[in-house]
Amino acid sequence: MKTDKALLEYVVAQIEKLQEYVHQVTAEAFVGDELLQDACTTKIVTIGEFSHRISAELKARNPQVDWGLIKATRNFYVHAYDQLAPIRMWETIQREIPELKEALIAILKTKDNHATH
Repeated sequence: MKTDKALLEYVVAQIEKLQEYVHQVTAEAFVGDELLQDACTTKIVTIGEFSHRISAELKARNPQVDWGLIKATRNFYVHAYDQLAPIRMWETIQREIPELKEALIAILKTKDNHATH
């Protein structure tokens, strides 16, 4: 089983790939590119899935991250795919994802958050 540190690092790497996908892409271009939307959906689902695997202890020590929302977002992207609005996905990628990345990097920099569960 992967350690919390490894899981956090993997999630950050997935966020970075997601950000690379949309680098220099406008909202209008994103909304018109179904292939790009599908690639971003996959990364958002992966982020949610691997965030869910992080230990309850680490999550409890880091309530600044809305772990429940991450999992709920993953579930929505998997189970309500036909209801996804491309512009809403774009907004999530532009607003919430950078905040999540920053929070996870801060956790990684904190020595006591390197649980090995």
